[in-house]
Amino acid sequence: ADVTGVQTCALPIFIVCSNNWWINFNSICNLSINMRLVCISDTHTFHEDVNLPDGDILIHAGDFTNKGGKSDVEDFFGWLMRIKPKYRYILFIAGNHDKCFDEKYSEMNDWLMSDWLAEAIAELEKNDIIYLKDSSIELEGVKFYGMPWTPWFFGEYWAFNKKIGPEMQEKIDMIEPCDVLITHGPPLYTGDLVAREGIHVGCPLLKEKIDEIQPRLHVCGHIHEASGIQLVDRCIHVNASQLNEHYELVNLPYSIELP
Repeated sequence: ADVTGVQTCALPIFIVCSNNWWINFNSICNLSINMRLVCISDTHTFHEDVNLPDGDILIHAGDFTNKGGKSDVEDFFGWLMRIKPKYRYILFIAGNHDKCFDEKYSEMNDWLMSDWLAEAIAELEKNDIIYLKDSSIELEGVKFYGMPWTPWFFGEYWAFNKKIGPEMQEKIDMIEPCDVLITHGPPLYTGDLVAREGIHVGCPLLKEKIDEIQPRLHVCGHIHEASGIQLVDRCIHVNASQLNEHYELVNLPYSIELP
């Protein structure tokens, strides 16, 4: 039962339970918890309404806007600054809705990849709020890698879409071995079931890469109705979508403890 308003899990054990129970369990097993990661995704401008627990690092796996409008981005950035005192670091990537972060839209709207966005990201980084795009960072001995790309889905309209094949493989090949992998979309067969159609829509190339590098934790979103935790081999996968398929805020943040 979740009695604290947050779903929690400790590595390498795979259980979802309350924070208080975890404290007792870890003391019995003599596990030393070094880092607590709070994971969310797909807030779509509802970030102010998410009931965030305290932790060491907050991870947002993309789709914090609806269409990537400047006002939505400014509001999200302001929220990140306000909640920063709860965390030592905040890491975020963009998703397919966050169009202003995708360079292919720069010719359509002058501001999208303008100095404003670059300066705003730089200001966040001064406060240990870090944007990852096909890049990595090591924090306190834990390596994180972030990637926004998802398989083609009306890619002429949405951001960070690549067709399965050489286009997507190029981005997948950039992923470095890491402890925590953050992608917007899920791998095939894990956190990717579109329930109303009964089909798995995750990326098969991402699945192969995860099988290869075996991160300790993989955080994603994108498929709202597949929010949840799954253990595959040694990797814990968290689809941290906060909204359901009807864009209602119904899910809780996930708190992951790294020993």
